[in-house]
Amino acid sequence: MPRVAVGSTDGVVIDEHFGRAEFFYIYEVKEHEWYNLVEKRFVQGGPQQVAEMLADVKVVLVKQLGPHAEEELRKRKIIGLKVEGSVEKALKAYARRGKLINCLEEYYTAVSYEKAEKRENCPLRALKDITADPKFIH
Repeated sequence: MPRVAVGSTDGVVIDEHFGRAEFFYIYEVKEHEWYNLVEKRFVQGGPQQVAEMLADVKVVLVKQLGPHAEEELRKRKIIGLKVEGSVEKALKAYARRGKLINCLEEYYTAVSYEKAEKRENCPLRALKDITADPKFIH
């Protein structure tokens, strides 16, 4: 089951900046809006250390994500998404769209991330469009 790390101070709302989070809620997510809290993982250090501590997840959902942190996640083939709102709604939305997100790992290995993002048919581009849509978690 894919794992998702969520930056939240209370486990209810996604309200943490990647670089300021003291911990992440780690969830296992399946299709059909099913998810399960696995652990509350404490993290420390800079973006490189935190990304390494989250190396077993496929996606990180946070309110803010700086370019250095995003690059550290990319190096580990982890997708970092900026999302605001309810943890529950975001995880259910991820579960509904998980196939699109999970196919990105294969896409990363075929093409460099920077080149992939510029391609018209890139699933990453589609994913960013989806998450930018206010209806994503509402």
